[in-house]
Amino acid sequence: MKVLLFCIVISLTTLIASGQDIEEELQSAPAPTATSTEKPATSDELIEPPPSTNLACGQANEGGLIYDLRNNDTLSQYAEYPWVVYILALKKQEANSGDFVCGGTLIHSRLVVTTAHNTDGKTDLVARFGEWDISTTKEPFPQQDIDVAEVIKHPQYVFNPIQNDIALLVLAESVQYAAHIRPICLPQPTDEFVGQRCVSNGWGKERGVYANVMKKLTLPVIGRANCTRMLRYAGLGPFYTLREGFLCAGGEDAVDMCKGDGGSPLACQTESGTYVLAGIVSWGIGCGGFNTPGVYVAVNRYVQWLNEHIVDQALNESFDIKL
Repeated sequence: MKVLLFCIVISLTTLIASGQDIEEELQSAPAPTATSTEKPATSDELIEPPPSTNLACGQANEGGLIYDLRNNDTLSQYAEYPWVVYILALKKQEANSGDFVCGGTLIHSRLVVTTAHNTDGKTDLVARFGEWDISTTKEPFPQQDIDVAEVIKHPQYVFNPIQNDIALLVLAESVQYAAHIRPICLPQPTDEFVGQRCVSNGWGKERGVYANVMKKLTLPVIGRANCTRMLRYAGLGPFYTLREGFLCAGGEDAVDMCKGDGGSPLACQTESGTYVLAGIVSWGIGCGGFNTPGVYVAVNRYVQWLNEHIVDQALNESFDIKL
């Protein structure tokens, strides 16, 4: 039995959950061209990203932008989920070079949320926005790399046994929103997602190989009692109980987040079509085992803490914050 913390190094409730308008930090640019069925040839000159026509959080680009990847249900389309963040640690000896650390989620123009354990011992972090295919630097719209000025871990975070596994990354400057870079909404503390099928993204392993293109896995959210029972049978023993700060998703054969996906989002869609951040990939037992769900930080349990830090950082100018 192998317990994996999903990390790898390779080479606000009311302010956002309500879907209020976010800052209008969009650059003017031409509208996208018609969707094609194949990935187009790239050139040295990046296309300027089109402005977002919807200024609310949690708005996916259903079907993606620019082109369409066919016949692969486990890969996301380009810019389909514009809140997913690629986090790197800069190499001190090599300029403009970094190692992939983990995934993250944009919740505000100055804030990314991820798992605390992925930031342990890490310095010189950079958040990359607009990433999709890590094998190329010539994607349709330009990425934005922004230094992480501060890492704020939950004050009751413990690595072993892991609990309160959540951290805020405060950016050195604001990311510029565009059609391919937008934040997700936070849930309400009372929101429950059991029984929903939700989307998780990342660049971790699938069938033993790290993904170049951002993955898209649709997973069922499992109730606490059922998850505890499954994890007991999976090897954690008859006395194990899932802690309050976590939720579970998955348990379907060969469909799971895996090594390298730590910190990445689990996004659930509301009846209105808006996506909220239900979970953050934290840990699991192996990858993709039948009846062995992955374990995620339950974000609704931490919305109060997130909002308090948004206020502390004086980042609430565009929001009506109610704590």
